[in-house]
Amino acid sequence: MRVHIGIDTGGTFTDVIAFREADGRIVALKVPSTPQNPAEAFIAGVRAALEELGVSPGDVAFLAHGTTVATNALLEGKGARTGLITTEGFRDVYEIRRLNRSFEDLYNIFWTKPTPLVPRYLRKEVRERVNVDGVAVVSLDADGVRDAAAALGEEGVESVAVCFLHSYLNPEHERQAAAIIREVLPGVSISLSHEVNPEYREYERTSTTIVNAFVAPIIERYLADLERRLAETGVSAALHVMHSGGAAQTGRAARSRPITTILSGPAAGVIGAEALGREIGVSDLITLDMGGTSTDVALLRQGKPTLASESELAGEVIRAAMLDITTIGAGGGSIAWADEGGRLKVGPQSAGADPGPACYGRGGTQPTVTDANLVLGYLGTDAFLGGRMRLDRAAAEAAVDRLAAELGLSRLETAHGIFRIANANMLRAIRLVSVERGLDPRRFALLAFGGAGPVHAAALAAELDIPRVIVPRNPGNFSAFGLLVADLSRDAVRTQLTPLRPEALDGIRQVYVDLEAQLTEQFVADGFDPGQVVFRRSVDARYVGQAYEVNVTVPVGLLAPSDVGALEEAFHAAHAERYGHSAPGEPVELVNFRAIATVPTAKPAFPRLERTDSDGAAARIGERPAWFDGSGDPVLTPVLDRDQLDAGVVLTGPAIIEEPGATTVLLPGQRAEVDDLGNIVIAVGA
Repeated sequence: MRVHIGIDTGGTFTDVIAFREADGRIVALKVPSTPQNPAEAFIAGVRAALEELGVSPGDVAFLAHGTTVATNALLEGKGARTGLITTEGFRDVYEIRRLNRSFEDLYNIFWTKPTPLVPRYLRKEVRERVNVDGVAVVSLDADGVRDAAAALGEEGVESVAVCFLHSYLNPEHERQAAAIIREVLPGVSISLSHEVNPEYREYERTSTTIVNAFVAPIIERYLADLERRLAETGVSAALHVMHSGGAAQTGRAARSRPITTILSGPAAGVIGAEALGREIGVSDLITLDMGGTSTDVALLRQGKPTLASESELAGEVIRAAMLDITTIGAGGGSIAWADEGGRLKVGPQSAGADPGPACYGRGGTQPTVTDANLVLGYLGTDAFLGGRMRLDRAAAEAAVDRLAAELGLSRLETAHGIFRIANANMLRAIRLVSVERGLDPRRFALLAFGGAGPVHAAALAAELDIPRVIVPRNPGNFSAFGLLVADLSRDAVRTQLTPLRPEALDGIRQVYVDLEAQLTEQFVADGFDPGQVVFRRSVDARYVGQAYEVNVTVPVGLLAPSDVGALEEAFHAAHAERYGHSAPGEPVELVNFRAIATVPTAKPAFPRLERTDSDGAAARIGERPAWFDGSGDPVLTPVLDRDQLDAGVVLTGPAIIEEPGATTVLLPGQRAEVDDLGNIVIAVGA
């Protein structure tokens, strides 16, 4: 009766997927999120899954979690009170930052730098210096560290970031400083830059270390509370947490580098997409994960998600291995409002889980995307969460009416405007991961999931001429499903400037041998056999004289001289794809060597449906008026129960397909077919 459970915490609902090894049965559940303490919803999800499968807590063999705790702490500025100890003369590197702006603020003449997580008076300098070759030329001033730690202690800091110049080459001074800080401030959380981000570039490494320190005590308390509650429930299985790079990691690993959980939830959905794409033979996908508070968009090429070594969240630069995911504030709970010029806006503010959209009947009064979808007829009042939650249409109409009066529009014009503006925000995100990177979205399929994704996906695909939309089974719980198909993984990186020449091969081999030994040791400490570990290698490379790098895959195994030419050609191709040009013949330099170690996990099989001659008539459960163009003329649209759709059923839009965790909207004229795995595949156009 061994059971695997994946739980993904969202802004509005916490999604649960569980499967039983004995018969492969999969159950999908949703419980309301508890923003004040996400652990409560997590435990409620575990109990609900056990009850649904009829098993005991002791039967849980694997437990994986996608969490937004670190993300929310950073976005809301509610992390730990943090101090920084750095090399003398470098305390302001963090605040000076870079001149780069996000695409949202590119033309904002009123833009100002984000407020630093660590104010200047909590940034302390000490004498020490390691040069660019990793040689200590000025010894660490131990008394200076002691004084700095004491001063931070008097200011009540919970966490200390330590970032010394060139410590990625020689970390000894950071280790010495950590020992002194522990002596002066016992119990304080300490983040060392050579452990968090052992790469060159001082601002980026400082920012990353500060973010890690800022969220570390929050993650530590949360995971400790969660493990205590699980033990009280009777669950003895180890807790695993989703890594932003698209793999599960042990709770111990998440505690050691909490920054790896920043994109924990969204990453799971992308890994689920990778598994599904492999199963159905679709290798080029754009994922659309629209939940209650945000939408996450990612791109998979040749079956693999795009990886990024750097991202920016809440104005903070984070350098860590993670999936390349674009997140925008457009979810079902995004609030619609009028700006000072009387223009309709949607988001990024969200009604969240409490009070939630007006139609939830929990006291919310502001109109949201979910309220607009209810007014337009896309959502029904009785089928939400499988009938366990009734939506209040009158409350949604009243909320939209108040905004309509402010805008001077009708109720339907306002609701349709909310729908279209939310779509426009998501279209921008899709273009960002495709068109703006030289990729044609018409060559991809759109995989739509999340509680709200299937409502909007067909309209988005039509706007971009994306030919196919795929809505997986249990789309509202798809990210939780991704948790159960993710392998266990750890990553390591080392900066070592190396010319790409045959004579450098011995040094290149040794870097990877060292990194892989380090990762193997970590897995062994977690109780795994070294023989289970599988490695992947890559390197950040650039033309000599360039300031930024392109990541290139490196073959695992000993590099032969012939591999040098192949690696160089791969770099030229990657550079041309990224920037539109390459320069064969120019010398190439290797900068950051990266290794990823993976341990495969047991995974659920994709259940298949039996093909029948059904025309889908048995799935029809009613009809209701729906508005597709904002003109005020409704279309009487059939409503179908997804659970009653057999493989091979063909549908012609308009149609609304309901299931407990999501609703799929098929626009007039569109055609859809249910495949053997139960996916709804919508043909959008030529």
